Amino acid sequence: MFNFSVRHALLTASAIALVTSLAASPAQANNIVVIPNSPPTNFGSATMFATGNSTLEIHQQDKIWTNFTETGFGAVSGFDTMFGRFSLLTPTPGTDEHEFVWTGPVVLNPGTYTLSYDLTVAAASPALITSASAGLDITSGGPGTLTKHFSDGTTPNIVTSGPTTSENISPGVVTEHMTDTLVITGTAAVFSSFSNDFVETGVPVVPEPATLTILGVGLVGMGLLRRRRG
Repeated sequence: MFNFSVRHALLTASAIALVTSLAASPAQANNIVVIPNSPPTNFGSATMFATGNSTLEIHQQDKIWTNFTETGFGAVSGFDTMFGRFSLLTPTPGTDEHEFVWTGPVVLNPGTYTLSYDLTVAAASPALITSASAGLDITSGGPGTLTKHFSDGTTPNIVTSGPTTSENISPGVVTEHMTDTLVITGTAAVFSSFSNDFVETGVPVVPEPATLTILGVGLVGMGLLRRRRG
């Protein structure tokens, strides 16, 4: 009886300690912002890269952008004036193109700068991310090279100031962790912006067997009703 009481007391103390620990360390909360399909929506650097117990989570249509992090940009003079612009483009019927543009202008000294985030298609949406493109605009100095890294293993696309490159995403992707790495070499560069575009293509919805069965029963019932009326 004594041993049981001791074990019971120890288990109770452990449970209380666990609850106290969880209460003392609250889970990170997301600052969820739903933005319209148009016009484009801007978020300042202070909002995008909030620290502490709050992270920005942007919802647009069926997309969720979150987990924004950066290295290098935060130490740049004028960082507080930089912003991210989010837009929805529709190049063809049945296909949506979402665009994220990281915008200056700021002067970047030679070095490496990164910006990372997650892009997810909402689970309820029968659609996939099928391709991505990147563009870089440096108005003077540099040169600079932008490399986009994909978490699904897609070959990174690399772009220098001016052109835009595009890559097809691995089949079946609904979530990507993206890392944009900007390397400035030579002289200090006047950075204007870089852009990331993602094309989403709808996936045909295949009826479930139960749905087909219900549909079949309904058609049979309509046929019998017509025969009875005839």
